Amino acid sequence: MAVGDGRDADDRVRVRGWFLAVQALELAVAAVGLLAFGWAAAGLNYYLTTVDPRGGADSGKPVDLTWLAIVAWLLLTLVASTGLPRRSAGGGLRRARGGGGAAAVQLIGGLVVIGGTLLAYVVSHPYGFGGPDIPCTYASCWPQRPQAVGLTVPGLAAGAASVVMALLVDRCSWLTRAVVPAALWVVLLVLQNAIWDPYLLPILQGPPR
Repeated sequence: MAVGDGRDADDRVRVRGWFLAVQALELAVAAVGLLAFGWAAAGLNYYLTTVDPRGGADSGKPVDLTWLAIVAWLLLTLVASTGLPRRSAGGGLRRARGGGGAAAVQLIGGLVVIGGTLLAYVVSHPYGFGGPDIPCTYASCWPQRPQAVGLTVPGLAAGAASVVMALLVDRCSWLTRAVVPAALWVVLLVLQNAIWDPYLLPILQGPPR
């Protein structure tokens, strides 16, 4: 019996070692993806028609396989940032919890997503720094601010949700922490694409409101 118990303990140690190694690799990959989240999400903005405050508009591209690939990659990145679920005594995946290390990655990752989304927007829309040499059509540079909000809200919401989920690591299941930021981001992204041209673009192309 003692020998069997020793083997069981060794097996548990070995399994835990593999679990930690796989989770470390997963979180490292997720961290790289989170660092690029803002830039990749900014690439999705090129599929929307945007208004230049200096006059004119940049026509968006039709949704294609590249758009779908970027969306799938960013969804997997958001889910991967929660780490691997830990086995629970009962309830299966619905009650499985995540570890503190994964929660730290998700917390920092959420802040990186927020910062990266804002930075990527500023870099990809340099007319935000326009001066006398590139004057805006309107003194307020309409529709710069509302358009910025419309373009960045999915990424900002996903980043904020990741931060909240990480802070609730002891109260939320792994499944909740994994699904909420990813689902919120994709729902807002689909909604953004659905209403942009028929509803938002006419407002942005009109006079200041």
